[in-house]
Amino acid sequence: VKYAIIGEGPLEQDLKQLSQELGIDSCVDFRGWCQPETIVKELSKAHIAIHPSVTARNGDQEGIPNALKESMAAGLPVIATNHSGIPELVEDGVTGFLVPERNTEALADCVKKVLSLREEWPGICHAAREHVKDNYDEHQLIDQLNDLYGILTENHGNDQIMSGTKVLKESACSRN
Repeated sequence: VKYAIIGEGPLEQDLKQLSQELGIDSCVDFRGWCQPETIVKELSKAHIAIHPSVTARNGDQEGIPNALKESMAAGLPVIATNHSGIPELVEDGVTGFLVPERNTEALADCVKKVLSLREEWPGICHAAREHVKDNYDEHQLIDQLNDLYGILTENHGNDQIMSGTKVLKESACSRN
């Protein structure tokens, strides 16, 4: 097993030290920051993607990680934590797999489970790719935003659009 970590962050040195202490540093490759083209190449070589997000001690959380969306769009089975907005993206057992935050045993068990379910990967990966395409495609999101602006200008006039979130929320709610 080889584990590639792409990206940088405040825990990078701690993770490097931990991999040495555990004697697995020969299996862990810290790639650091990479160009988008390199990330695409790395995803194409991977078998699964693991995204264990956690809530920081100060309460900070990431929303829905782009790296997770990219992994799903690339057709990888994903394992992520039940954290912040991730369950909006990953439906456990349908578009990927979720484990509790900071539960390394559950994460390890899930990796074993996913590796044993290779025959189910095509269906899960297809569902994941479709979910990302249908809900996070930038062109569709821009079209939806333009539609919303159109509704706002019809109902409230250009001068009121700038008045803030209240108008935006009212129009978005009435649309549903």
